[in-house]
Amino acid sequence: MKHTYNFSLLLLPLVLLVALAVTLFVQRVGIQYTVEPKYYTAMQFLPQENVNVFDFFPDKPANTVVIYESDNAEKYYADIMENLYATLSDMRVKYDVYGVNSPKPLNLDAYQTAIVVVLNPTKAAELDSVLNWMYAGGNVLFLIRPDPADALYQLLPRVGVAKTAGALISTKGVVFTSDLLPGAEGRRLGRDFIDGRSYDVELEDDCNVHLVSGDGNDVPLLWDCERGGRVVFINSDQFSNKAARGIVASAYTLTQDVVVYPVINASVFFIDDFPAPLPEGQDDYITRDYPNMDSSTFFSEVWWPEMQDIAETYNIRYTAGIIETYTQVVTPPLYQQAEQEPHNFFGRSLLSMGGEIIFHGHNHVPLCTAADDANQQFGYPSWSNTESAQLSMLELYTFAKGVFPDYNVLGYIPPSNVLCFDARRWLPLVVPNLKLIAGVYLPLQGLPVYVQEFSEASDGIVELPRVTSSYNLVDDEYMQWAAINEIAMHYVNSHFLHPDDILDPDRGAEKGWENLRDQYIKYIAWLQEAAPGLRNMTSSEAAMAVQRYSRLALMTELRDNSLEVSLGNFYDEAWLILRSTRKPVSVEGGVIVQITADRYLLQALAPEAIINFEELP
Repeated sequence: MKHTYNFSLLLLPLVLLVALAVTLFVQRVGIQYTVEPKYYTAMQFLPQENVNVFDFFPDKPANTVVIYESDNAEKYYADIMENLYATLSDMRVKYDVYGVNSPKPLNLDAYQTAIVVVLNPTKAAELDSVLNWMYAGGNVLFLIRPDPADALYQLLPRVGVAKTAGALISTKGVVFTSDLLPGAEGRRLGRDFIDGRSYDVELEDDCNVHLVSGDGNDVPLLWDCERGGRVVFINSDQFSNKAARGIVASAYTLTQDVVVYPVINASVFFIDDFPAPLPEGQDDYITRDYPNMDSSTFFSEVWWPEMQDIAETYNIRYTAGIIETYTQVVTPPLYQQAEQEPHNFFGRSLLSMGGEIIFHGHNHVPLCTAADDANQQFGYPSWSNTESAQLSMLELYTFAKGVFPDYNVLGYIPPSNVLCFDARRWLPLVVPNLKLIAGVYLPLQGLPVYVQEFSEASDGIVELPRVTSSYNLVDDEYMQWAAINEIAMHYVNSHFLHPDDILDPDRGAEKGWENLRDQYIKYIAWLQEAAPGLRNMTSSEAAMAVQRYSRLALMTELRDNSLEVSLGNFYDEAWLILRSTRKPVSVEGGVIVQITADRYLLQALAPEAIINFEELP
């Protein structure tokens, strides 16, 4: 008798076994990834060198003079001047300074713009010559409203004020009434952190109002008028700190018909504490919305897939800060993380989608010893000595190489944004391949955080600060304010968040993940609409962009119907903001994208570019 066999009965178990084997292989080996930077070829950092920026063009004239009180020793006033000088330097504005007490006469005819930073009412009468010069064609920016005085009340009608009640009044918040700052028009911000003193004024009809108070009184806070030349007046004492540099830069651009300044043009989204050991057990905020789901499952099956979807939709490539362990051992022998599965899975998944991993910490303890008196302020132990802190970074380096053997980590995020002075010195000497450090841009009052400018340090490390944070910027007006100002100042978004923000009631946990996710998406959508041409980058790519920006020298010459832009220390490209009352019609040596009605993003492809404008009637 001939027997027949139905091998199809064996097929299903065989397929299941193969699928299981593949799954186990992927879990053991990890998701495959390749590292392909989008904007620059791999590892194309510029070589370390000392470059001349501000004197690259020796014939470049100082077209701006800052008129200030040389005898004002108040810290508040010093902060105003520090932020003004930093803003002008970043814009590559060459300027002179003049103290109002100087016996030497000021030749205003040598300048295009005068920036007046005079508070003392006894000095107000001395500004009469500045206003006479303005009426003859000069341009003046009053960076801060002077204090009350009889002489000041005589000054106000000359800067566009039709009527004033005289005394200073309290003003809270702002409303953007123009598109002076990209993405800001119509927004009401700052009623809980902008609390100033302003003059209650009504303006002449020909003045352009860009900011009014946000308290319902609509007090004009920033305006410009044509008065022979142009006057720009800031009727507030509140736009003097680092978070308001975009206001200062934009106000300066109003003083001339055409202004160009370099920018970075980079958008980076950081995820701190990722990959890292997953939280264990259940969390009340998660089980409230996802019954019977533990925290580990939530992050792997809900949070991360949805973060990936957001990245794909908006073309974001995350930069993640790896943590090996959350133990707080600060004396050798250090804890070595045996369980690598979360790091392997999440890390390779992130790299496979074009993201980047940088160091955050062996654990989450900042690299400070007891002598620094820093960790104690955050509830962390201090490292027993410098050698132990250095050993922790070498342990993290070894751990990362074990998980991602063919990957070079190039950056570092200080835990809790704290990096003590001595650790900043030794970190590049201890950590191989270190190219960038991502601290914070804005200081936190009373806390020893690592505050940076977008710059190259003398040791070659790129300082790449984060500016904003959290999923829920919609409810955080200060973060919105910082984001708007930084787009105007450097054309940068540098934003960070943590996976466990959604477990912390102080960071929005009560709203639930779906609400926080939607607010995060709203911020990204606003950003991409507000800043056309903004480049989504990883941190190393943004660091390369900072190198090119920080070395760039600039000189411009305005002719009848064109602007000639000359760039020093030009490598392969440069990015600039153009604000112009005249419409550009073509660019030689570059590409231009319109941002607002009178603001443009210029990509220079050569060290010489020419912007051609519509001919004047």
